Amino acid sequence: MTLAQWQTFKLRVVDEHQTPLPGIEVYAWLTRKSDDVDSINIGALPNSLFRVATDAQGIVEVPSISERTYFIADAPIGGVLMPDGSRLFLSSADERWVDINKSETIPTLEMKRRGNVRGTVKLPDGTPVAWSMITVSRHNLCGHGIRWTNAKGEFSLDRPAGELFDIGVESRLGAAPGVFAFDTGDGIEEKRLDFVLEKGIRLHGTVYNPDGTPSEKYQIFLYEKCPQGHLETIQTETCPPSGCPVGVVIRQTSDHNEPNSGGKYEYILPAVPRRYDIFVSSNTNPDIFFELEDFRVNGDEEEIQLDFHLKVREE
Repeated sequence: MTLAQWQTFKLRVVDEHQTPLPGIEVYAWLTRKSDDVDSINIGALPNSLFRVATDAQGIVEVPSISERTYFIADAPIGGVLMPDGSRLFLSSADERWVDINKSETIPTLEMKRRGNVRGTVKLPDGTPVAWSMITVSRHNLCGHGIRWTNAKGEFSLDRPAGELFDIGVESRLGAAPGVFAFDTGDGIEEKRLDFVLEKGIRLHGTVYNPDGTPSEKYQIFLYEKCPQGHLETIQTETCPPSGCPVGVVIRQTSDHNEPNSGGKYEYILPAVPRRYDIFVSSNTNPDIFFELEDFRVNGDEEEIQLDFHLKVREE
């Protein structure tokens, strides 16, 4: 068996403005001879030689045993410290095949800037709220990605730099005023967004049986109405112990702190524009229900009163 000879190649890592990026870790994949799709991750080998950081000029020397190599560039989560003292936030990785040749041209990996946002969710008295759901949508588009606050009420977001997003906060303890058309910035330094659960939209009313009497046993579900193609995906962090209840009602109370007392219900909705499909069903008779499609919330309402009149399902 003949062993391949290692060679060292230079690569340059830059942002979309062609600014050299120091401190970016670069590693590589090699294709197998029998299959161009399958590959061997030489960056995963137990040797730091295969995972090398760029210098102040954004240059890195990467070893390879093939003239066609799949290179990946990783940016630190905390941002890249630039020579002028600023901190630049970038997409987590840039991946591409590089055909190494004998010319003096240095292959380039380009990384995109990301707006980095950190913040907290607290009650009015300053108590942090764990497991609050942070929802992020492209401005004026339906659908959202989510993140959760940690045990200290902290969260972080990284979105494409220079784009506008609507950001809402939901919790079983309430909701916070939404932030609309939030500019994530140019990817330099972090932005902060701190929320206080002091204002949401109070959705309340009464659920009535078909005979007009208040219903005592029912379930209400609110689902965000959204074309699947418009969803903006964000990788979710660890969900709370109860799971990730996306699109279901947030909180329910009643007149005397008893479930469904007198048919009364109350939800605190996030103060962001949304459309919902609402489904109400009886716990005692599955053929008694109510459906409301395309219920619109503007996001600036203080409260909405909405009564539900259950009806018997037609056969």
